[in-house]
Amino acid sequence: MKVVQAGGQKRLAAYLVDDGDRLPGAHQLRSRLQSRLPEHMVPASFVRLPALPLNANGKVDRSALPDPEALQVPKSPTDAVKGDLEEIIIQIWRKVLSHPHIGPDDNFFDLGGDSLGLVQAHAELQQSLQRTISITELFEFPSVRALRQHLSGEVARPAAFSELQQRAKRQRAALARPRAVGTVGK
Repeated sequence: MKVVQAGGQKRLAAYLVDDGDRLPGAHQLRSRLQSRLPEHMVPASFVRLPALPLNANGKVDRSALPDPEALQVPKSPTDAVKGDLEEIIIQIWRKVLSHPHIGPDDNFFDLGGDSLGLVQAHAELQQSLQRTISITELFEFPSVRALRQHLSGEVARPAAFSELQQRAKRQRAALARPRAVGTVGK
């Protein structure tokens, strides 16, 4: 684990080494950690490496760990962005969250979004799309794809009750997160 700077915000990044067994995806890892750790301890990024960089003493060289935002994540055809609406949502989220790699299935709150960021994204979406959107719609459809499907009139997959409970838990945690207003002292 390493704290990284992303657009002026500090985020936690986890580095994983594939030992031959199939590693779970970032979404699965994040879900497991969210059920066991406080929200501020759940990494915003998961980086897979063939091996951890070591220093001369055989310890992990944290300074040699790659910056998650500098890595180009290869996208599969299923991750292809669909339409201009989805691209608009992704661009707004990238700006608000200071997170350059946002995919169609990424969840706003899993990427480190909080209530203030959601209000900013809400205002920018309304301005970009020139239409009124309820802020509760952003809570109900927290992934890019689900929001696009909802806003374009497609039927988004109804969430399972347990998924709704988990989402509500993440949203409550995001609302309770303290915002860094500035630094005190020097």
